[in-house]
Amino acid sequence: MQKDFIIEMLGIKERYIEIDHVEIIDNAFHVDISTKKRNVTCKKCKHKTNRVHSYRNQQIQGRMIEEKKVYFHLRKRRYKCLACGVTFYEPLLFVERYQRSTASLNQQALTYASENSFTMAAKMCGITTSSLLRIFDKRNIAPRLILPKVIAIDEFKGDAGKERFQTIIVDVEKKEIIEILPDRRAETIE
Repeated sequence: MQKDFIIEMLGIKERYIEIDHVEIIDNAFHVDISTKKRNVTCKKCKHKTNRVHSYRNQQIQGRMIEEKKVYFHLRKRRYKCLACGVTFYEPLLFVERYQRSTASLNQQALTYASENSFTMAAKMCGITTSSLLRIFDKRNIAPRLILPKVIAIDEFKGDAGKERFQTIIVDVEKKEIIEILPDRRAETIE
């Protein structure tokens, strides 16, 4: 019961993840976690397998708790498909492939960045500013194809590139920013 609460508090939704050990070292929580052996689907041929090929230890940074960093030490399984012979790591929802931070930490950092500067948001989450910028750049924001009925265009003083002023285009009805342009020239706005 207590371990389920800890897993939920850490932002892990998968029920097949188990906490093996929790320790505080150097003002940070270090949580040893592992996954239960289960049937997984091969990415290549779509057959189910539970044959374990090997293991790998991975350190993953999680959301801060009480202003202390959280590090997960995950014992990750590599499965082997008996149908096609391909090996692959088990899919996990709480951490994306090739990442060293949890999805909940990334979401928390982006939420803080929406209200604060990137530097302040990164400090609040316990990550570097460059890491937060990479998380932000990785987001896929689809451009609008159709402009709204009413837009507002205004200039503001900024410092993007060598220009002193930028232009902002806003959807008045929805109160959303459509685009921020790098300068206030007519050619750019067109």
